[in-house]
Amino acid sequence: MEKPENLGKERVSFENLESRRAQRKLRIRMNPLQRGIEKFLSSYTPHLDLSECKDLISSLPKRYTIYPPLLLLPQNTFTANAQLEKLISSLSPEQSKALYTCIATAFSSQGVTHIAINAPIALTTGGSGNENRMRSPTGLIPLHGDFGPLPSDSEAEREENPTISDMQSAFWVRAVQNSGIVQIWAPLYSMFSRGNIIEKARVLGTASKFEGLTDVDLGQKLEDVAVVDMYAGIGYFVFSYLKRGVGRVWAWELNGWSIEGLERGCQANGWKVKSIRIDSLDQLNGLEELIEGLSDEDRVVAFHGDNRFAVDLLSQVLGRERSVCWTRKTKGGFMCMKMLALTVSTNIGTLLFAKSSP
Repeated sequence: MEKPENLGKERVSFENLESRRAQRKLRIRMNPLQRGIEKFLSSYTPHLDLSECKDLISSLPKRYTIYPPLLLLPQNTFTANAQLEKLISSLSPEQSKALYTCIATAFSSQGVTHIAINAPIALTTGGSGNENRMRSPTGLIPLHGDFGPLPSDSEAEREENPTISDMQSAFWVRAVQNSGIVQIWAPLYSMFSRGNIIEKARVLGTASKFEGLTDVDLGQKLEDVAVVDMYAGIGYFVFSYLKRGVGRVWAWELNGWSIEGLERGCQANGWKVKSIRIDSLDQLNGLEELIEGLSDEDRVVAFHGDNRFAVDLLSQVLGRERSVCWTRKTKGGFMCMKMLALTVSTNIGTLLFAKSSP
């Protein structure tokens, strides 16, 4: 007959075995985010029992976004459950680092090395209350990995005009969307809107029809048409127009980080791009040289500056390009561009131009 103390040991051993089995079953049903946090809880919070862990893990959001190597977590990831929020806020810096490392490890098969809490683009910047004119992702919170120097309200000029060193030290991400279009951005400094996929597909002609972008609608070839994008960003719609077959896009963007993303995206997609800084209409150094140097291979001309100068500047561009094209016509048959309309489409901010003989 077994001694009472041995029976107690067997009971404890059996309970531990059952607990481990329950944990294994729980892990099988978990997504990577839940597995990463469960790993942290089991390793660093031994005072929590299995039922408490299950409650905390079940409260986690089921959705997240991955742009390898970046994992973007929803804004309420650690605040949806009051107990989890309290636990996270009590962690030391070392424990927080361990938590994010556990999450990154759980996503390692998907190439994740950086983690951040995502947030909608704020209308104002920080505590200053100033308008967020550059649509900077001020609400994004880096958690794991090196994203580059954190921007501040006092460095608005640096944000609008980042240095080469700034851009080299930043963390850049790429996404491939509609018909294989590559888009590149620095998550800490410029926005990326995943929700524009449907509208991009409409421009591409793969979803509902986009009026005015066929040879029949235009009365001429689409490749002889140019588009002006007044809010180009990193190329959300610029690239869709080019992929559709538009000859050139004249792009306006205030955020220097977005201009860099636009240029990198053009290079990744195989489109040549030229850019110029516009501070005022009185300072157009290099504009004439830029226009004279344009060829049909230059699919994007990016103006880094305020689009309030757009109408006056583009009028100058059209006037100068006519004289340039007139000269070139005797050499290579280039055709000039004539403005068709000067109305801004409110949903994507575009103007249409078309080529015609002078």
